[in-house]
Amino acid sequence: MNGNYDPNSLTEKIEIECKNGYEEITVLQDNVGYGIARLDSGSKEATRLREQLYSLHDSKKDSIRIGATEYRLNVEICESFGEDVFRLAIKVN
Repeated sequence: MNGNYDPNSLTEKIEIECKNGYEEITVLQDNVGYGIARLDSGSKEATRLREQLYSLHDSKKDSIRIGATEYRLNVEICESFGEDVFRLAIKVN
């Protein structure tokens, strides 16, 4: 991050991709990726995460509220080596 970080104008992206039996979770900011988590793809937690991402992708709901702040969500699904890759964009409304 640079010294001009403004959380109100920033679009954060989170990418979830299956690699070698794990769900690799990466935050993307300013074209730089930061690995933040790694879940066993067969775990209940990883299964639930994928279910929620598919649900968000298919849902007409495009925003959530956390406290007093509303966030706009967009889930894209693309394919990499036959596996779905999720890209979740989060932006303050």
